[in-house]
Amino acid sequence: MTPYITFRLIKLTLYSWFFYLLLSSRIQLSNNASLNAFTKSHKVTSPKVMNILIAHPDDEVMFFAPTLSQLQTLNHTNLSFNIFCFSNGDADGLGSIRAKELNESISLLLRGQQYSVHLFDHKDGMNETWDENLMLSQLETVIGDIDNPLILTFDSKGVSGHVNHRTCHSVAMTYKSLHPGTALFLLDSYGNNIIKKYSAFVFELMKVILTFLLELYEKIFQNKFLPTFLIHYYNQHTNNDKLTFFIPFPKYAFAYATMLNAHQSQVVWFRYGWWACSRFVFVNDLHVV
Repeated sequence: MTPYITFRLIKLTLYSWFFYLLLSSRIQLSNNASLNAFTKSHKVTSPKVMNILIAHPDDEVMFFAPTLSQLQTLNHTNLSFNIFCFSNGDADGLGSIRAKELNESISLLLRGQQYSVHLFDHKDGMNETWDENLMLSQLETVIGDIDNPLILTFDSKGVSGHVNHRTCHSVAMTYKSLHPGTALFLLDSYGNNIIKKYSAFVFELMKVILTFLLELYEKIFQNKFLPTFLIHYYNQHTNNDKLTFFIPFPKYAFAYATMLNAHQSQVVWFRYGWWACSRFVFVNDLHVV
């Protein structure tokens, strides 16, 4: 890579972060639209419980921080949380430490909210097969007879194809088949789309900028002279049933600090790269099932 290209890439990166900081309030407006859709569609004006199914301590901040940072702002009398962590992450003999770290992380991410953490001891590992019937029983025991429960978890592929993530999804789907009123919110793992998975906030920031420009253009010209494909994009973007949460910079900084302080046993070199490049720490695309 030539010095010129390196310089251009650094310059582009700095510009991207500048606009990310500058547009934080605009980003929050797009989140507010998703939150309004969530509260109306799932009647969060009356007490509801969001059940979050994760595989390991730190999944909550490594993958779901954009969603939790927004749900944390809702009225705590209307929405409370159950966090189901099906493994204590004991693959390296740090189970008791990681259990404490999970509780510390949740206390920060869901500060001011009512929540319960339920930690189970399924064996951590890419080659481990978990007992789905036992997991389902554990889930049903805690949720009880709540009408129309809400469940947030991974999609069928899991992040990077992790088998434990896929098992969480499978259990959630089984639960829904037994309790049809359940609403599932499944984190899009983007499959093999490496570019999207490791493009940080770039694509979502471009959407925010384009949406702002389209709204401005519409106010000035009432859609006159606007190309048809742009009108189609705007309508599709503003009426999308999929929930998207894009974490504003202040909340991103808080989530990053939560990872560094609460999950100290997991702070190794590649985590820094994850927090700089991974889309999951900036954006959650949730498919509602």
